[in-house]
Formats: sequence, structure tokens, C-alpha cells
Amino acid sequence: AASFFVTAAVYSSLTGFMLSYHCHEKAILTCIIPLSLLAVQSKQSAQLYLRISSVGHFGILPLLFLPAELGLKTFVYMFFMALSVRILKIAAKDELASMNAPRKLTNKWDRIGLLVLLLCFVFMELIHPIFLSSFER
Repeated sequence: AASFFVTAAVYSSLTGFMLSYHCHEKAILTCIIPLSLLAVQSKQSAQLYLRISSVGHFGILPLLFLPAELGLKTFVYMFFMALSVRILKIAAKDELASMNAPRKLTNKWDRIGLLVLLLCFVFMELIHPIFLSSFER
């Protein structure tokens, strides 16, 4: 019963996020925080958590906008994502071992999505400030 309530809360917050107006990047946290409770219960929940948290936390990175914060936000984001994958692999080890499917929490499309985020990050933090800042007023 408690698991059903958490699942309902997660999907309600996801629906609310997708269908409503947001004035802050932090709105995605209303989905990520309850989903973190579900992430350790199944492989599908862990995959959903990794997808949503990777994009959601990436969307919060521009809030650290000073050049001195570049190394910090890069390290924190990469460390958090690596730690999340590692912990969720340990939590889902039994389920992954019992399946005949590949024993990974990420698939090809997840890795392509992370590559797109990496390209966006390189453009946002390196290419734009160096080559395109002269076009800003």
C-alpha cells in the first residue's frame, strides 16, 4: 500500500510537471525527490530516475553561472550521476541477475541522451562564452 502511494505521488508530480507552467528550473525537483524513493524498488523505476534526474539536474546547472563555479558544478554533476548509477546497480542487482535481458540500467538511447547533454554543456560553457559572447549586448 505504501509503495502504491509513492508511485501515485511520483506519477502525479510528473503529470503536474509536464502539463503546468513553471517559472523556475527547480520545479523538476518535485518529481525527482519522490522518484528517488521508488528508484530502489525496480529496474524500471531506477531507469526512470536516472533519466529524469540527469536531465533535471542538468537544467539546474545554469543557476551556478560564475566562471569560478564551472569546475565545481561539473564535478558535482558527474559525481552524483556516477554514484546514482552505482548505487542503483547494487540495489537492482538481484533483479538484473534474474533477467535474460542485458544487465544494464542504461540503454543506447540513454547514452545518446547523455551525449547530447554533454554537447549542450560544452556549447553552453565553452563555445558560447569564447566565440559568441561578442554578439551579446
